[in-house]
Amino acid sequence: MVTAFRHGVVTQFNDTVPRPVTTVPSDVIAIVGSAPIYQLEAANQLVNVPQRCESPVDDSAKAGNKTPGFTIPYALDAIRDNDGGTVEVINVFNPATHKTTADAVEFTFDANDQIQLKRVTGTAPSQTATTVNAEGLTGTFTVTNQGASTTYALTSDYTYDPVTGIITRIGTGAISASETVEVTYDYADPSLVTTTEIIGAVSGGGSTFTGLSVLNTIFSLRGYKPKLIICPGFSDDDGVAAEMIAKAVSLGAYCLIDAPTGATRDDAIAGRSGTAPVTNFDSSQRQAIYCYPHVYDTENILQPLSQYAAGVIARTDKTFGYWWSPSN
Repeated sequence: MVTAFRHGVVTQFNDTVPRPVTTVPSDVIAIVGSAPIYQLEAANQLVNVPQRCESPVDDSAKAGNKTPGFTIPYALDAIRDNDGGTVEVINVFNPATHKTTADAVEFTFDANDQIQLKRVTGTAPSQTATTVNAEGLTGTFTVTNQGASTTYALTSDYTYDPVTGIITRIGTGAISASETVEVTYDYADPSLVTTTEIIGAVSGGGSTFTGLSVLNTIFSLRGYKPKLIICPGFSDDDGVAAEMIAKAVSLGAYCLIDAPTGATRDDAIAGRSGTAPVTNFDSSQRQAIYCYPHVYDTENILQPLSQYAAGVIARTDKTFGYWWSPSN
């Protein structure tokens, strides 16, 4: 019947979150990137599985907090700042494989009898701690005195939080106040996520999807297809950009592709013909939206423009309709 035909934009109200969320099919954003899933409840520690986020509550529960090196939480924050609605999150970070071992790195207990473990640079045995916190501890974990002649015991000499990477000295144990110790630990390292993992693949006779290929599964799960695709932090790679365009074409979507960090305005313009260093801007497909420059967030951290632009486009579609230009 005529009333069943969709004329223009269609909205629906979802009551699965503390406040109603208006979803417009044309404003569904898909993010492929990395999330600190070790911060989450076990049921949400998913890899290469789409997670629907419709509010900051969902964002925190399914993608974790903003943590240096992880792209998805920062992208979600940018989208919420611009009133974006439904987001499908595909995390490719796997704590079991994307980890680095810090070997006998020295730390000194502070006045609160605590140590905050850090990420490291270099290779053992010449690793040094950086200023970035090491979180998501897994695998081998030991604490010794300097020189490693004494190995301290967990629960009697110290405790540690594997999520935050904080070690606390037990006052009745063998570790002295303000002692410098050597710690060996494995920690979550998002820098190990590769562009190949973002691009993804279909395997197992079509039963296993990874990376951007996971977008193919969303319609069967949700009844809609994502219409805005972003891979902030990775889309400046030629291979990722090409796969984003291919997925946008097949899904009838748009993809937002970032210029490399540090590119100039002239670089971005020249990049439209594939001129280095912006070699990922050379497609004429109308589904590709090229984003330049990077911008600073409220914490003064340089961020890809694509995540902000996606939020603005989603807000514009929801508020005015998909035919309305976000530039207005």
